[in-house]
Amino acid sequence: MFQTKSKSIRLPGYNQVELILGFGLVALLMLGLLTVVNPFAGDQTEGIPSYRAANAMYIYSAIEQQRVAVMSYTEMTGALPGDNPVAVEVDGRLIKGNGNGRIEVANGEKDKVFPDLYNAGINPAHYVRVRGKILEFSWVELRDGDKILGVGHFFKLPGVHPLEARAYDAKHDDDSSDSGDVVYARNETEGVDLYIKFNLFR
Repeated sequence: MFQTKSKSIRLPGYNQVELILGFGLVALLMLGLLTVVNPFAGDQTEGIPSYRAANAMYIYSAIEQQRVAVMSYTEMTGALPGDNPVAVEVDGRLIKGNGNGRIEVANGEKDKVFPDLYNAGINPAHYVRVRGKILEFSWVELRDGDKILGVGHFFKLPGVHPLEARAYDAKHDDDSSDSGDVVYARNETEGVDLYIKFNLFR
């Protein structure tokens, strides 16, 4: 009778313990990296959950895209969108800007802003939604009683969560709801209305 010796052959690869340790180390490194590159780290945003801060960052990116869109339109046409004297039909109304350098609410220029950007091929739609809310852009005078909070062209995003508005303000302005280029106030229905000042030559 022949007797055979069985050899245990180890194939190249990793065993379960090595894999678990490897994944654990990668997870720890990623956690450390996220802490280091957190865009809100060091800001005065204590008590603001990270997902609210991330939403504020998303809002900032969306507003910046529209700021660039307005600047591009102004360079192309020599006029602000909405204020351009070229007539555009919006919701069955023919709206024509008066060319005075202000996007006014009373004469409907505010409603013509994003259709102008769409017709110029800058934006993909006649309106812009940011986190489900329709963005507005117009000349406004923000007041709290007799106190003037701001005058000029502002982007307005209604119904923003108060913590997201605060995170936005803390990161990009003065962390005060009633001063600077970022102002927000309680909305009648939900959240707060966030106003971001537009500076053409920023």
